[in-house]
Amino acid sequence: MTLLPLSATAVLATAGLAFLIQDPGGLKNRPGGPAAATTAQQGDNLLRVTDSTNALELQIGKYFKDEKGWKVDYRTLGDDAGDLLLDVSFGVEKHAPISFTINAVPAARDGDKVVETRISIRSWFVIGVGPDHPMRGKVLEAINEHLQGYWIPQRVYLDSDGDLTLESNVNIPGADYPVHPEQIADLVIRTVYAWETLADKLEERGCPLPKK
Repeated sequence: MTLLPLSATAVLATAGLAFLIQDPGGLKNRPGGPAAATTAQQGDNLLRVTDSTNALELQIGKYFKDEKGWKVDYRTLGDDAGDLLLDVSFGVEKHAPISFTINAVPAARDGDKVVETRISIRSWFVIGVGPDHPMRGKVLEAINEHLQGYWIPQRVYLDSDGDLTLESNVNIPGADYPVHPEQIADLVIRTVYAWETLADKLEERGCPLPKK
């Protein structure tokens, strides 16, 4: 596989505001890079296993706002006021904007204690390519080609309604192994570029695309 190609400079539009992200795949924006190292040493921003997944989503949202300048929103999952979701959206030049829902959930327990936490980064696009849709095969062909050549997102699939889902997950594997929030931001940025690439493939095949 090849690394997802990233340009040295990219403009991402968020809720009507444009943010210039310099070198999004470069060292200074990478976990362990110069900017991240100081924060990691302080330990203030590290994401840790916790019983309160809402605290993680608030922490990630704060990092997005403070360190990236991104506009974030929060909502609850259905009628469950205790389960918080983090939303962030980006405009892209040629295709429909991409919105992310970020949700932290327990991944493993030891009795009643949460010992691992999974952070899901997910996007949906309504294209309505159900089992009987004549273009379903072309959509699956484009998805397969994308996944053969690129490693982000981890999963690309059609859900039960025939809509396109892009998903990646980050696991916090234990109390002694925290994750830097830059890893979540990095997946978001790379998925924006992945959507542009995949949408091009879908367009080339005449597949249904979400409205701009």
